[in-house]
Amino acid sequence: MASEPDLKALQAQMASGSMPTNPQQAAQAQEKAAQEKQMREDLLTRLVSPDARERLANIMLVKPDKGKQLEDMIINMGRQGRLQQQLDDKGLKAMLEQISEHSAASAKITIDRRRFMDDDDSDIDLDGL
Repeated sequence: MASEPDLKALQAQMASGSMPTNPQQAAQAQEKAAQEKQMREDLLTRLVSPDARERLANIMLVKPDKGKQLEDMIINMGRQGRLQQQLDDKGLKAMLEQISEHSAASAKITIDRRRFMDDDDSDIDLDGL
């Protein structure tokens, strides 16, 4: 049985239309995905302090999409040279707040309270009190 990262790699290949035609290509794709994952882990280990890394792991368990977004931000900042030292827990919290504010600003909930019938049964009858 294939592990979860293997399945994700195969699903990504299926989505792009480049399904491997033989087992050798599948093994190469799997190896490439494993190398990319290891490279991400190495970068995050260098860029993030242990306490912030623990918080990031907890976030990945609860909200994987938000955790992935945080990881991508950290890696991009590291590659651009915007991180002068390891990102600590306080800095990670600030980044998380920034993501939350951005997603809260873009999320809009509209409640439509139209009535389809002219029934006033929802009014409370206080006459008999």
